[in-house]
Amino acid sequence: MPYTKSGPFNLGLPPALNPDHLNNMETQYSSAMSDTAALYGLDVRPWAPSTQYTAGQMVISPFSGAIVKAKTTHTSGSTFSGCGTSGNWTSTATNIDVRDYGAKLDGATDDSGAVQAAANANPGRVITVPAGVSVWASGVTLGHGQTLRGAGQQDWRDRTGAFGDSNYANNANYNGTVIRFSGTTGTAITILDTEVNSGGVEDFTLIGPGSGTSTGIAVGSSSMSVVNLKVSRVKVANFYLGVWTQNVNEATFTALMIRGCSTGINLDTATNNNAFTMLDIERCGNGVIIGSTSWANSFYSLIAQSCSGIGVQVSGQLNAFYNPYFEANTGGCFNVLSGARGTVLDAPMYGGSSGALANAVTIASGALYTALRSHSSNPAAIITNAGTGTRVDGAMGTGQLVDSGTGTILIDSATAGSAFGTSLAISNPTVTGFTVGNGSVLAKYNKVGKRLFCEIKITLGSTSAITGAISVATGLTLFNARIPANAIMVNSTSGATYQGMAHVTSAGLVTIGVMSLTDRSIQALSSTVPFAMSTNDWIAVSFTADTP
Repeated sequence: MPYTKSGPFNLGLPPALNPDHLNNMETQYSSAMSDTAALYGLDVRPWAPSTQYTAGQMVISPFSGAIVKAKTTHTSGSTFSGCGTSGNWTSTATNIDVRDYGAKLDGATDDSGAVQAAANANPGRVITVPAGVSVWASGVTLGHGQTLRGAGQQDWRDRTGAFGDSNYANNANYNGTVIRFSGTTGTAITILDTEVNSGGVEDFTLIGPGSGTSTGIAVGSSSMSVVNLKVSRVKVANFYLGVWTQNVNEATFTALMIRGCSTGINLDTATNNNAFTMLDIERCGNGVIIGSTSWANSFYSLIAQSCSGIGVQVSGQLNAFYNPYFEANTGGCFNVLSGARGTVLDAPMYGGSSGALANAVTIASGALYTALRSHSSNPAAIITNAGTGTRVDGAMGTGQLVDSGTGTILIDSATAGSAFGTSLAISNPTVTGFTVGNGSVLAKYNKVGKRLFCEIKITLGSTSAITGAISVATGLTLFNARIPANAIMVNSTSGATYQGMAHVTSAGLVTIGVMSLTDRSIQALSSTVPFAMSTNDWIAVSFTADTP
């Protein structure tokens, strides 16, 4: 009796004979499969021409080596009719081989109808395209939970160029599964018109026509969401638009390579909370475009290289890029547009000539709270900032930050200060009421963005003298000075510390006083107030203020 089953799963057979374990074997293994099945009393043999088959009888497909089941009782013809709508067979596989639906993968025959037939007949399953060149004249749409899987992809990186390069037409430049879409309009692979949970595409090369306005992969639509999609180890090349997304959430894009497209990837509308790992974009016009309503996407180890336009352009909110690499992008490496908020660029690396890095990072007026972290890999990478609340952290080279923004915060490890500062000295502060003699006056500040952290220390020598109320003219133009500022007086002999206060004006004049121990009022400092000062005694003042 031939073995039959009603669904795609057969959990009652031993694993070696479960049809789902026997699926997708190549034809050369069919004899061994048949012999093994016979040991268990199963009649699963290679398909043969001019043979009577009963409904439900299982055979081994001569196209794919998968186990297929007869739809009806019939006598086979001279060629295998396949699993399509006109065929006599139904695939029992979990992973559906498109050859059983008529795909030839010969680099000449249009396989798009066969691939779509396989997808239509097998909702929720994996649709496999084996190694070879599959030509598509029309696009293919994947449904709920479906995955389109190839047999891997490989190419020679430097044999192809920008959109329309003739080398994309040469099949000798590729191995694995190659899908060639000839349409100059439309989309090669669409995911999707109805809501998708999981599913995706993996392990193939998708090559466009090199002309027109067609898109390689379109994910989502204006009315439905795509959730938990997986795009893995796919190369998209020679399309007007490589990848387009709309209403996509919680998807993962891993090892996606895009080459020679006018735009690499466009996160157009409501593409939120997705992860892009090892996204590699080269020789495109613009690399990554993030729309104003696409938020909270994370990019890890992005490469944007040799783009004739912009490497990355961000309009949305809370999008983050960790350890990206930029090189030779003519229109700039990383552009943050007006309206973008909370963009993060963390530990970027820059390659190429200094000329190509003259506009490495541009932050537009109206961009809010952009964070550039650990930004120190290449001093030739110029940051031009006109945004609000931009935070830059890194060792900046001279002239590397061109800042016209509002409330910029610069944390520069190359000029970090310590207690009385080692960063920026206040040149020749003018002191009134104090004869320096062989003492000293040290006035320095650290600058973080527009905020100044100032320190003044006056140390008495043996020939120093306090002649009246002490004030220090720093020469700084200040506003929002924190008043009253702190001051202390220290008796070096006894170690006693006395509390003082200081007043700071917008012209940078610091006047030092003493706090009364009885009523906490401010008194003028003198040679005997708060104590008789002598050699090695000192006075210190600290305050914060903003610069215009």
